[in-house]
Amino acid sequence: MTIMIQRVKDKAIIVTGSTQGIGRDIAYRLAAEGANVTIVGRNQDLGNQVVESIRKQYDVDALYVEADISNVEQCHNLVNKTIDRFGGLYGLCNNAGVFPRFSLAEISEEKYEMAFGVNVKGAFFCSQAAINHFIATGKGGSIVNVGSTHARWGYRHYGAYSVSKGGLYALTMHIARNYASDNVRSNSVLVGWVLSEGELAMRQSLGENEEMLLEFGKKWLPMGGHQTGADNAAAVAFLMSKEARFITGCEIDVSGGTSSLAR
Repeated sequence: MTIMIQRVKDKAIIVTGSTQGIGRDIAYRLAAEGANVTIVGRNQDLGNQVVESIRKQYDVDALYVEADISNVEQCHNLVNKTIDRFGGLYGLCNNAGVFPRFSLAEISEEKYEMAFGVNVKGAFFCSQAAINHFIATGKGGSIVNVGSTHARWGYRHYGAYSVSKGGLYALTMHIARNYASDNVRSNSVLVGWVLSEGELAMRQSLGENEEMLLEFGKKWLPMGGHQTGADNAAAVAFLMSKEARFITGCEIDVSGGTSSLAR
């Protein structure tokens, strides 16, 4: 069993979109490093499973909050519930994201609003609620946004998703520039191609199976394969920790070189 250095011991951290996939891996890593974690999503059964798993594996507490973060009131409620449960808030990881598969030319207003509602609006107002708490306590805090290589270029069929991730990058930099004096740090993790549950389900709907995708990764991806959620989680844990106390406005590229394909 690998023993983790507990860099965020007893810290309360929210991870949005953490009932599965990348967000769940981030929540597990933060719990392994000693954090009390709020799991956020819209599937109560999955959320409760993650909470139970964290409590069994690690000597920390976990809370599930069902929330649609495209709703501003629910963003603030999420932060308030975390503070009530853990006595404060140290960190926020804006991981939740949706990726409607439509090009700019064909996407509907409804699908566009869905992408921006979660990927930008949700992150914006969760950050607002967190920052207000960080400032009120005078202790500051850390925000880590989960970005994407699509913000740099983006495949044709991910028009709104690509632009929304660009907005998330702008949010990262805005917070870093304007709230550093309040001891609020804001950074992002640039994610490449992860074969998460959502990604696999979407690919399978297009007639692609996991074996085909893995073979493609070996042949075409710069490091000879796909990254994992654990790769992203390690970067998030570092940026959340006091080891990164003087790092803000930074983007850590953990795409395994796929971001270089856009250059």
